[in-house]
Order: sequence, then C-alpha cells, then structure tokens
Amino acid sequence: MGRFLHHLNTVLNVVFVAAAGGVAVLAVLSLVKGPTLHYAPYIFALGGIYYLAAAVKVFAEEDRHRVLKGCLRILLALVLAALTFITYRSLG
Repeated sequence: MGRFLHHLNTVLNVVFVAAAGGVAVLAVLSLVKGPTLHYAPYIFALGGIYYLAAAVKVFAEEDRHRVLKGCLRILLALVLAALTFITYRSLG
C-alpha cells in the first residue's frame, strides 16, 4: 500500500501546483482587465478542486483524526462549489 500512497501523493502534488498556478493566473487577469468578477467562478472552482484533493490526501493518511479533517475539507469544497454556482449564474 505504500507504493500506491506514494503515487497518489505525487498526483495530488501536481493537482495542488496546477490549481495554485491557475488561481494566480486568473487573479492577475482579473486585476489587469480592471475591477471585474468575470473570473471569480473559475477561481472558486479551482479552490474547490484544491480542497477536494486535500481531502483525498487526508483520508489516505494514517492519522487518528483523519475523518474529521477530511470531512471539514470536503465541506469547504462544497461551500466553494456553491459559491461557484452562485457567481456563475449571477454573472451570466
């Protein structure tokens, strides 16, 4: 099982870097084009993907409180999904 967790950790690290990079690029684009919320739903969506991947990583660990920590990260991802939906519908 150790080899699987190592590969999962590598894949999740790639997801973390891609999500963080995407948020940074979209934030710079929204600043360059003036004060706009056009990219806000996409920033929320990338944040949700980030926390969903973090929840997977927490559930895979051998920690005593992993269920609580993982459920809190999933709850945060669901809040970001709701914000994504609300801002996408209000801007469209």
